[in-house]
Amino acid sequence: SKDGLEADVGWTSQGNMPVRFKLGDNPAHALFGGKTGTGKSNFIHVLIHGLCHRYSPKELEVYLLDYKEGVEFNCYAHPPLPHARLVATESDIEYGIAVLEHLKREYQERAAVFKQLGVRDYRGFREQGHDSMPRAVVIIDEFQKLFEGDRQSSETAEQLLVTLLKQARAAGIHVILSTQTVRGLQNQSVSGLIGQLGCRVALSCSVDDSYLLLGSGN
Repeated sequence: SKDGLEADVGWTSQGNMPVRFKLGDNPAHALFGGKTGTGKSNFIHVLIHGLCHRYSPKELEVYLLDYKEGVEFNCYAHPPLPHARLVATESDIEYGIAVLEHLKREYQERAAVFKQLGVRDYRGFREQGHDSMPRAVVIIDEFQKLFEGDRQSSETAEQLLVTLLKQARAAGIHVILSTQTVRGLQNQSVSGLIGQLGCRVALSCSVDDSYLLLGSGN
């Protein structure tokens, strides 16, 4: 995973070439949107399987948070997925914030290691021959639930997410957010959040959501 992450997630419309999903320096993070029943959960499962079949736990670790109040990620806890550092279902807002704080510390610890070794980023670290640090992929399903608490918790979640989206890419930490709708997020003062997500996938959704997902900068 030195140069990034790749996984086949489907086929072209002609059916003769695989469609490859990529995360690395650019794009570093992704946003999936689609209303209920459009295959968003299946897409996430295909991506998780594709990544974990392609990379060993020494190359990739995953953090899975489910705010859909379902059991989508339970299959990665029983039996445990070797790559999974965290599998959380039916998470509450405070727990999600605690996970984001942990990831921020992880980014800061990695950055300190890079500084000590005199390298700029994850790629430089690996190019020096180090292989003891896997890339990390954080998948948060129905992430907008993080902003449904009181003002303090909402602002904390926003600040942590923005920090990870802006800075953690250099440390090999990638964020994938998934949601049924992005409408309403504009009112949560996180309109800039979507702009930090260089890869966006829109499954069947409303016109408004389609515009917000696939608008400028995508």
